[in-house]
Amino acid sequence: MKSTPRCSNEISLTEIFKHARPTPLLCLLVVGLAYSAVAQQPPQWLKFQPLANQEVYLSMRASTGQAFDIQISSDLKQWDTWRTVSPADSEYFSFLAATNQLFAFTDPFTRLVQHRFYRAALADTNALTGDHLATAQGDVVIHPIHHGTFVMSWAGKMIYADPTGGAIAFQGLPPADLLLITHIHPDHFDTNTLQAVKGPSTRIFAPQNVFDAMPGSLKSITTVMPNGATASPTGILIEAVAMYNTTPGRLNFHPRGLGNGYILTIGGKRIYISGDTEDIPEMRALKNIDVAFLSMNPPFTMDVRQAVSAVREFKPRVVYPYHYRGVKMGPTGPDFTQPVTQDIDLFKELVGTELGIEVRLRHSWYTKLEVGDRLETDQGDLIIHPIHHSSVAMEWAGKTIYFDPTGGSAGVQGYPAADLILISHIHGDHFNTNSLAALKGPNTIILAPPTVVAVMPGSLREIAFEMTNGATANLFGLSVEVVPSYNTTPGRPFHPKGVGNGYVLTLGGKRVYHAGDTEDIPEMRALKNIDVAFVPMNPPFTMDVNRAANAVREFKPRVVYPNHSIAPPLLGGILDGAAQDVSRFKQLVGTDLGIEVRWRRWYVDY
Repeated sequence: MKSTPRCSNEISLTEIFKHARPTPLLCLLVVGLAYSAVAQQPPQWLKFQPLANQEVYLSMRASTGQAFDIQISSDLKQWDTWRTVSPADSEYFSFLAATNQLFAFTDPFTRLVQHRFYRAALADTNALTGDHLATAQGDVVIHPIHHGTFVMSWAGKMIYADPTGGAIAFQGLPPADLLLITHIHPDHFDTNTLQAVKGPSTRIFAPQNVFDAMPGSLKSITTVMPNGATASPTGILIEAVAMYNTTPGRLNFHPRGLGNGYILTIGGKRIYISGDTEDIPEMRALKNIDVAFLSMNPPFTMDVRQAVSAVREFKPRVVYPYHYRGVKMGPTGPDFTQPVTQDIDLFKELVGTELGIEVRLRHSWYTKLEVGDRLETDQGDLIIHPIHHSSVAMEWAGKTIYFDPTGGSAGVQGYPAADLILISHIHGDHFNTNSLAALKGPNTIILAPPTVVAVMPGSLREIAFEMTNGATANLFGLSVEVVPSYNTTPGRPFHPKGVGNGYVLTLGGKRVYHAGDTEDIPEMRALKNIDVAFVPMNPPFTMDVNRAANAVREFKPRVVYPNHSIAPPLLGGILDGAAQDVSRFKQLVGTDLGIEVRWRRWYVDY
């Protein structure tokens, strides 16, 4: 969609970033962009950083309540809207202050092009947020909801795919004009949700067995679509395509002929919705697909191996992995012989760049602890869910454990009450009394250094226990060891020795290390038999990428999460972005020692 000024006689400056490959030269350009005199100030660009994987990281600050479009161009003449975002959209924003919000993202498409320019324009406050697909007849806006559910808008029409979750999941969205149901399973077909989202002109398209299970009020607006059928409502061509299982032992999950995938042709663009399927011949034979939604949830659908192989064969321009849940950790890292079955980051890595396929990872398919990495223990799976910066939530044996929860009550909204909270030190990005109060439950225990316990309000101090370096505790069937966490470099008095804590938890025979804020101290390098490590990479306060990689290669955790690696401008430019590039960290750790590096969504869409 070509952009036009909103008010031609009111001009203010906004910043545009240019990404150029293959040369390392990166430029910041400033051009005029129109805003209404009564509108809020335009967003302020904060950061443009090339990453080692050839993607770029961008961030901006915007006024609270402001919605805007991120626009892209290859020549500074033709501008297309890439995403519409708003402060209410948790996919992109994290709270900074009462009047400001942070928007941050990585752009994977920069791996595929020579030039890329960006700018921000104010959007209507009621605009549907999401990614844009330009068509010959206006943009399609793609808005993930949950699991296998998403909505799209185009030319004033609302298209709902497999809506579930009840009315609350679609609060604030217009009623559906088109409803597509892939199959009868309850995570794809829910009559209460259909009743809640239908409007006066809704038309539903579904397989026969879904139609048979509908009440009369829905049957009257439903068209049965067997595999191979087509329909053309409201200027959109709908093709019902096959979706089914092929692996022995899985055939009954989705028998052939009972469910549909769909191809929508909208304004000359072809959008493929896979439904619940494996990598069937009909998928591999698809041609000219612009956007594909691909399920990755074995044993019901594809694993990483199948999904990557299929995508590299039918070559969509853009692919969204969806319908996925937690991922297992293999003993020596992810490969096709171990139980890493639905890791979307691994999917992106293995799809590669040479075929020009853009992999879009959108984390709003799932919320909070509903999805996370899983590590098998002697007493059930440990579920690991990064929250933000250094904050981590874990579930194990019916207990919920938090490291350094911060962000106030909003930062932990939706998370369950804590059984155990571990605080590393007193700094505000690790210790927040409002977050602790929000997570406090009837059985909560807090372990923290004496300096932290001393400043807690009474309601928290009464459930807190002082823990110093070398202390141990046993509770809930797990053990806690307190290890040192401190700075060693002259001129870095940020974390004195003996004041802060790292922690090693042993649960079900597995050992989890949360380093706190530290450099690569001897006590870290001497650790043994660590299964999962959270390692900070945020100089000058903690380690840089080289020291972090060297330390990890010495104590050899099975899995390492680099965390606490916030983008430099957010702290006034004090930090060196190259020194905390997580892609570079992964390269330096390497693969020869069998250490699996996991980067997770610590910062909005980064």
